[in-house]
Amino acid sequence: MALRDVDVEYDYIIIDTSPQRTLINTNVLNYVNEIFCPVDPGVFSLSGIVKLQGAVATVVRFLDNQSLHMSGLVMTKARHDNLSRDVESQLRATFGPL
Repeated sequence: MALRDVDVEYDYIIIDTSPQRTLINTNVLNYVNEIFCPVDPGVFSLSGIVKLQGAVATVVRFLDNQSLHMSGLVMTKARHDNLSRDVESQLRATFGPL
């Protein structure tokens, strides 16, 4: 209800949610068209993205938001070390142009 008619007034709306899977986040996924996911170069980043893809697939399938898709991954807290480079290369290999 709070987001009703907001998209009429703005070209872009950025909604920042917590990483947990909650009813609020599911409602946000049902409202939006695209997702840009921030990725911390840690060892658990890939599993979090896979879970997010599952949530997106669930919303598309059961809540009928056919326009919902992941548009990009944004590396955050990246450092010039082997871990950051390894995570980035693994993300590029797994998710390609995202």
